[in-house]
Amino acid sequence: MQLKDSPDEATFRETIRGFIRTECAAELRAPSPDWGTLGGYRSDSDPALFRVWRDKLAALGWIAPAWPKEFGGAGLSVMEQFIFNETMAEERAPRVGGISVGWAGPTIIMYGTEEQKREHLE
Repeated sequence: MQLKDSPDEATFRETIRGFIRTECAAELRAPSPDWGTLGGYRSDSDPALFRVWRDKLAALGWIAPAWPKEFGGAGLSVMEQFIFNETMAEERAPRVGGISVGWAGPTIIMYGTEEQKREHLE
């Protein structure tokens, strides 16, 4: 069993870590009593900071890392998703998405009509 990152996985992990450290406002990453609620979003943070962070993640498809690229996701492999989620948690970077990313979107991707996909995913 391989428990160590491959060279490509280690590079991907460092890419995510560097991105978070340079692009996510420190105020959003600071621990707080309400950490873990609202997807990690600090309720006492400036909402504009969160919107900027959301837009930066969206530009890379990282709001929905498991979704196919044609629907705005990143198309990450299972291992890449694990690395992404682990690194986001380690760096205390707030996640974006919620039920729309975890349930609604995947349901539409699997079972929706082409019209529904265009309306809700693109």
